[in-house]
Amino acid sequence: MWSMRRGFWEGDIHDPLQLAINIATTFFFTFVHVVVPLIPKYALVMGLQPFVIGLAASSVSITAIALRPFGGVMSDRWSRVKLMVIELFRG
Repeated sequence: MWSMRRGFWEGDIHDPLQLAINIATTFFFTFVHVVVPLIPKYALVMGLQPFVIGLAASSVSITAIALRPFGGVMSDRWSRVKLMVIELFRG
């Protein structure tokens, strides 16, 4: 854990599990942000109405707004590493 006595880079940066989780999380969000702009085009090809296309495109943002505060509270209460490992295998 990082503290004021140690520098930022002297914390848990060398923990292989933490490094693997950080890399997996980075790839996950990169791929999500690559796919999300394609949702409206895919919905248009399927012949959906503009309202439904808007709902599909905004569902990612609405879900993030609703669930990120809850995830933040959970990560503050429990170990972030344990929480990430649980969610990595669950999701």
